[in-house]
This record gives sequence, structure tokens and C-alpha cells, in this order.
Amino acid sequence: MNWNRIRDKIDETVTAIAAGMSIKDIREMLRGEPPSSRPNPRYRVHTTSFWFHIRPRWYPKSVTRFTYTFALGWISVFLLIIEGITGLILMIPYTPSPERAYFDMLNIIGGVPFGDLMRDIHRLAAEAMVVSVVLHGARVFITASYKRPRTFNWVVGVILGIITLIFSYSGYLLTWDQIAYWAITIGSSMAETVPLIGNQLILLLRGAPEVGAAGLLRFYTAHVVILPIAMVCMLGVHYYKVVRQGFSRPPGLEEELEGKKEERVPFLPDILIREALWAMIGIFILVVVAAFLWNAPLEDHADPYLTPLHATAPWYFLWVQGLIKLPDVFGPIEGKFVWGVLVPTLVFGLIFALPYIDRNPRRRWQDRKLLLGIGGLFALALVILTYMGTPRYGLGTPPADEIILEFAPGDREGQIHQLPYEALIDGTYDTSTFTTLSPPLPLEKFLAALKARIESEEGLPDGWAELTIQTWQRDLKRINLTIIWMEEGQAVTRAEDVYIHRQAH
Repeated sequence: MNWNRIRDKIDETVTAIAAGMSIKDIREMLRGEPPSSRPNPRYRVHTTSFWFHIRPRWYPKSVTRFTYTFALGWISVFLLIIEGITGLILMIPYTPSPERAYFDMLNIIGGVPFGDLMRDIHRLAAEAMVVSVVLHGARVFITASYKRPRTFNWVVGVILGIITLIFSYSGYLLTWDQIAYWAITIGSSMAETVPLIGNQLILLLRGAPEVGAAGLLRFYTAHVVILPIAMVCMLGVHYYKVVRQGFSRPPGLEEELEGKKEERVPFLPDILIREALWAMIGIFILVVVAAFLWNAPLEDHADPYLTPLHATAPWYFLWVQGLIKLPDVFGPIEGKFVWGVLVPTLVFGLIFALPYIDRNPRRRWQDRKLLLGIGGLFALALVILTYMGTPRYGLGTPPADEIILEFAPGDREGQIHQLPYEALIDGTYDTSTFTTLSPPLPLEKFLAALKARIESEEGLPDGWAELTIQTWQRDLKRINLTIIWMEEGQAVTRAEDVYIHRQAH
């Protein structure tokens, strides 16, 4: 056996796979040694490999400092890749039809191996990606990295941000549960307020006057085909411009380094090893959080005839919902159109135009106090409007409805669903007369919390609750929560029925 020929063949194969780097070159790179052959084989990789061709050979040392960029751009792309991988896996057992979608979600959660974990990671990465993209844009604004020669790339980045928001919003409907269905129904109804073309926009979005099979298929197609293609294309343009125009240095340092050479950090191996470490940490965090700390929500099956209490937009659009709660003072023009369509459009238009409005060539913070102050006020306004978009603000919901929603809602999870199935002991319990054991049982803790909540409500004078639990069918409990209070000497009641199956726990 000719060991030299075998060794040469292995080295030839490794060189082909590693885009021109031999075993010796890889060994030197991992040891941190300078390359012994010329031309530099590490640069050859960037010429022969597609994936490395789009990455620069070296980075300015100043932009590799974590506290400058916080790796927000990289994190956004990493989460996008996670979304693509988990999304492809979740597509296999899913059917985009109102008859199958919800039950396919149940099958993914309980019947597909690791399906629940994949779904949780997919949803968690989607939420995290919205946060990272917004923070990335804020970082670019604060450091004035949108100024020339990067004005066009700012516009591309804003488009990517909008695609990210629509991406997440389009996936919201695919679970076909109550909260998602009504959030999409209410959100898409904004299009109907647009003068002249409102009805056409509704039909374009939903495929029908109401959200149904055509709407679900449209959102699914956008989520798995149209938006991914748009995202990849715009991301390619965005990153190409970043590499070709040069990385934005920290404010002030760019002026100091003008015409001077800056220390450089090679992509291979320094940046690649660092990004591989970040990727491992990112995957570990996503898996741990999804497996032990957080579950993607899934409410009851969508019901077009039952509007759930406190149906809200996704958290990243609550600011629009907060705008809609502002007074309607526009006369013949519908306030819902002005606050819900026109104002958000103007906001995004101003964000697009920012590099062309801001003519100040300076990037130092001390030279941009006015604009940074305006940006701070804008962020504060978003926080306030987001709070206004929550059910806590401006909604006069009856106290009994709020308590039932918290403890035993019929269309979503409440505190009663957190009890073990074995703790749901048949009987009728009155919060005004029950006593607790020591230590208290789970059901007694629930009743004590319910009693305290009722007594804290001024709108429920002399209030109490009755909880009736009965075995309705095998492994199925029927729970009736009735809240009673006195008004003008008369007893007033509010009741809700909840059904809990043993396998739901």
C-alpha cells in the first residue's frame, strides 16, 4: 500500500473542499501561525468559494470591537438562518387551510418528534430578530453611519426592516388560533380605510371580504415564498454595499484615520472563529430558552363568530394600535385612516429620507445634539404609544370580564389551566366560605388568589365567586366560574365555562 499516494489524495480532497487550502494551510491557520506559502492561501478562499467570496478578506480593527456594533447585524442574519432552517422543517407537517392548520399545529406540538421545540425556536427567533433589526437600525442612527457614502444602504436597510416586520406578521396567522385570527382581521382592516382603493386592498390581502381560506393561503405564500426571496435579494444588496463601500468606523475615529492605515484583522481565522463561537452560543441560548423557559403561545381554534377580549396586534405593532386610540379630530376624514395608515406611512417615509434630510456632515455625538434629541423623543413616543396600544389603556372592560380572562377564560389559557389535572377535584367551591389547609392545596391557592382579586376590585361591591368542577366526559373536566356582586341591592352575575382535558396538561 502506497501511503504517500493516499496522503496526497487526502490532501488533494481537503484542498478541493477547503477552496484551495491544504491540510498544512489549515493547520497553520488554526495554530495562529502566518501562512508559509505564497500567494496567501487564505485569500485564495475568498476568490474560489462562493460563501467566502461575499465576505471581506480583512476587517478594520476598530469595527471588530463588540461594544461598537454589538454584532447586531450579524445576529439578525444568524436569526434569519435559524428561521429558514426551522421554517423548512415546520413546513413538512403543515397544511395552509382553515380545516387543517390548527390541528396540524397540535400535531406539531404533540405528535411530531421535536416539533414543539422547532416551533418554539422558530417563534422565539422571529421575535428576537425583530428586536435585533430594530436595535441595529438604532445603532446605525446613533453612530450616524447612514451618512455619505452609505445613504443608499440606509434605504436598503430600512426596506429590510419593513420586510422583517411583515415577515413576522404574516407568520402570525398561520397558527389559525383565536388571537392570531382576530389580530390579523383587525390589522388588515386598516386597508379598508384607504380612500378609493380600500375595498380592493382588502381583497388583495384577504382574497375575500373576511379572513378565510384565501387569506390564509395568501399569508402562507407570502411567508414561505415572496418574503424570503425579497429578504435574500435585499440582504445581498445590503451586505454587498457594506463590503464595497467600507465599514463605518466609530464616530470621530473615521476622521482621525482619514488617509492613514489602520490595523486590520483577517477574516481567516480570527473573524470566522469568533462568528462560529457566537453561532454556538446563539444556538445554545435558543435551545435552552425554548426547551425550558418559554413556549410559543397557541390559543383556541379560530372562531369568526366570537371576538376574544383584548385582541391586540403583535407587540411590535402595538404603537399603531395606540395611535388609533387617539381622538378622531379630522372631520370628514376617518381617524382610523389618519392614525392607522397615514401617520405610520409618514413615519417610515421620514426614516427613509433621513440621510437626505440630515445635511450635517459630522458624525460626532456632540455635533448632532439636536437630531439625537429628536431621536430620543421619537423612541419615547414609541414606548408611550406601545403602552397605549395595550388593553391596560383606554378600555373600559367590566371588572368581572377582566377577572374571568385572568383566571378561567374560555378562549385562551388562564390560571385554571396551570393547575395539575388531578387538582381539579369535582365539587362546588365558594370563595366567601372556603377555608384552606396547611399547606394549601393547588386548588385552594387558586381560590385564595381569586378571592383576593375580587375583593381588590371597587367595581364588584360585596363580590364573591363560585367555582363548579365536574367530570364531563372521560378525562375531561367542565369548569364553571361565576362571579357575583351586588348592585342596588340586586345580585349580578357573570359566568364562563371552561373545558380542560387531561392530555392538555
